[in-house]
Amino acid sequence: MEIKVKGAERSVLEKINGLRTGTTEDKRLFVHLDKAFDKLKLDPFCGNRIQKKRMPKAYIDKYHMDNLLIFNLPGAWRLIYFIERYGDNIIVVIVDFMSHTDYDRIFGYSRK
Repeated sequence: MEIKVKGAERSVLEKINGLRTGTTEDKRLFVHLDKAFDKLKLDPFCGNRIQKKRMPKAYIDKYHMDNLLIFNLPGAWRLIYFIERYGDNIIVVIVDFMSHTDYDRIFGYSRK
């Protein structure tokens, strides 16, 4: 079985790669994301499943997926992804990464 990690859109990968040359904080986040990708290649299900009722309709409509997971990163950052299967192959599709505050707002845990 082969496990690959890809971005749902090119822009998410560009955003991640842009962290390499950013501030010290950006570079630190890039390292954490890179380590997360390594972990996801070993175990794509290591994140926590997001309840279907919490999945943003915009994500479902845009990506036509039926599963969504969150990988908690240091510094209260969140990596959002879903999993696709193609025969024996698994693709981890990165949707976005965001601060805990943005995660709470987008996934309905905050009223802001």
